[in-house]
Amino acid sequence: MPDAITVENVAKHFQEGTGVSHVLRDLSLRVAQGEFVSLMGPSGSGKTTLLALVAGLDVPDSGSIRLAGRALDEMTEDERSDLRLRSMGLVFQSFNLLPTFSVLENVLWPLEFTGAGDAEARARARAGLAEVGLAGDLLERRPAELSGGEQQRVAIARALVTDPGIVLADEPTGNLDSESGRTVLDLLRRLNQERGATVVLVTHSAAAATWGDRTVELRDGRIVRESRPTEQRRELDV
Repeated sequence: MPDAITVENVAKHFQEGTGVSHVLRDLSLRVAQGEFVSLMGPSGSGKTTLLALVAGLDVPDSGSIRLAGRALDEMTEDERSDLRLRSMGLVFQSFNLLPTFSVLENVLWPLEFTGAGDAEARARARAGLAEVGLAGDLLERRPAELSGGEQQRVAIARALVTDPGIVLADEPTGNLDSESGRTVLDLLRRLNQERGATVVLVTHSAAAATWGDRTVELRDGRIVRESRPTEQRRELDV
């Protein structure tokens, strides 16, 4: 299976006052097309920074990142932005929904930039929301009128409406109760299995990590361990 994501010898540091914080240190990682990988590690281990680099939201100080063979450092910022729009789905812990937009409008807006017509965009948005269990009058509500689990499902529908090949999820269950968190993880797993999307999940939860095919643990900017969960471990509370 070819690589969907190839990270080679990547390093990243940030200036902190008079010192330097080395967040990633010569890190290499390969994620196969259609694989579901969970990234774990304590705060400051580099998980979220790595995800931002893979998304092209930031650039490494050294090393290279390729998505389906395309080098991010050889693209312009506009090209990276277009790649995120058309080929990636980004899911965040904070949901990042537009507060003045309805549920349907929040899922519609990425399609407006892809050239989809209004009727097609609305049909795809409604279908995407139905896939995450949201329909009816709820589609006209604003994000503030939803529960945390419902908001995260809207965020997932928005991330998936362009049918991306890669989904990057940063602590998507961090603000949710156990039942809502399990629903979100089930959605990501189903997306991976039924659509063949490559999923990278950042999580602090060992139980949540077991939804993936492989768990990669980071510490101090380096990969320290990899493991593969069993189906039984997925029965744990998230």
